[in-house]
Amino acid sequence: MSISDRQAQENEAKKQMKKGIIQMIVMDIVLPMVIIAVLQGKVSLVLALVLSGIPPALEGIQNIYKTKQIDAIGAMVIISIIFSITVVLLTNDPKLILLKDSFQTVFLAILFGTSLFMEENLIWRYNRQFSGHHPDTQRELDEKWKNPQVKSTTNTLCIIWAIGLLMEACIRIVLIYTIPTDIFAYFSNALLFVVLGLLSIFTMVFVMNARKKYAASNPINP
Repeated sequence: MSISDRQAQENEAKKQMKKGIIQMIVMDIVLPMVIIAVLQGKVSLVLALVLSGIPPALEGIQNIYKTKQIDAIGAMVIISIIFSITVVLLTNDPKLILLKDSFQTVFLAILFGTSLFMEENLIWRYNRQFSGHHPDTQRELDEKWKNPQVKSTTNTLCIIWAIGLLMEACIRIVLIYTIPTDIFAYFSNALLFVVLGLLSIFTMVFVMNARKKYAASNPINP
């Protein structure tokens, strides 16, 4: 693969990533908040919370259709839909709808942890997904995965993500039972997005430092 082709692929991957982040903000945070604001006082808070989950669910279904497979996020979407329908049918407690997100983050944390014992951990799987599906790119990723330092770095990140997500679930549970439900409903999705944002920033910094250490310990001979 030529340098120009590689650069073009990297630029396309960055473009797709930015597009995905914007879509996530709109579908997972902005639209749910708008739906709750419009429906509050007109329908029950439980129904408003369930309906506010439609945009994230549609995004998840779209990703499943696009990739033709159910990954961790896709599984969370399916569980979320089933849980929301069950809550609406059985109870009228809005706190249970909000607790749903804690169950999801605990589920995702468990997946990050258990992926350490799989052929490829979850961090590397998502690295593949965001890097594009070009055969040359995937072959390069296959070669990189053979590097023990890559496995060690991504395994450490999986542990950090699992811990971070468990902490988010604990914080959410405390807030649900200390802040008025109709107020916390606005910021429920934003909490997860903030935690994911912090974990993503940590991941980028961690990977940059790991690359610097690798370059220092493996200098290129002229």
